[in-house]
Amino acid sequence: MAGQVPAPYDAWERGLAAPEAGPLVFPTGVMGVYYAPGVFHHDVMDKELFRTLAPDADDVWLYWMHRRAGNHAEKLGSKGRVLEWPGSQARSLRASNLGDSGNDRAIAAMVAKFGFP
Repeated sequence: MAGQVPAPYDAWERGLAAPEAGPLVFPTGVMGVYYAPGVFHHDVMDKELFRTLAPDADDVWLYWMHRRAGNHAEKLGSKGRVLEWPGSQARSLRASNLGDSGNDRAIAAMVAKFGFP
């Protein structure tokens, strides 16, 4: 699948209701993500590469880095409820990465650099 770009991020299934594992499970840090020691490709600490490819898309960066190391994610537990402080999300990563297509830009940059993991 190298060179191909997945469907737009807005079209992805979100909030998996049940446990699931596999290479297409995409963890997001809204409610926390646990990454075990040693699961990332050594490039994970390359801040210049991160700033070039995915400066506001940490979830995209971390997904690519753990997939490049040959690992996949596992969703544990059931769907959780996200609580937000009223008025705190007027300007947020979610708004820029979803509504302004920031994740799509980062994904396209990651695919161009590394291929689809």
